[in-house]
Amino acid sequence: MPRIRLAHWYAGQKPGTELDVDDDEARHLQRDGRVAALVEPTEADSPADGEAEVVPAEAEDTAAAEPAEQPPASGRRKRA
Repeated sequence: MPRIRLAHWYAGQKPGTELDVDDDEARHLQRDGRVAALVEPTEADSPADGEAEVVPAEAEDTAAAEPAEQPPASGRRKRA
């Protein structure tokens, strides 16, 4: 799993936060310009043997709360 540093807000996480994401999500975030950098994992970042990595539950819940992007306005207004 790649580890990324965010350039913009994503799933309730502020810019500069480092996240572990899967390959598809990393590709999509990079395409959208939300990735500041790919971070090389260190031994201190990886969980010790027998320990499971804990993911905060709110990170999953806030992904659905992110507002959908609206298409840009065409500059024309409808007459009333």
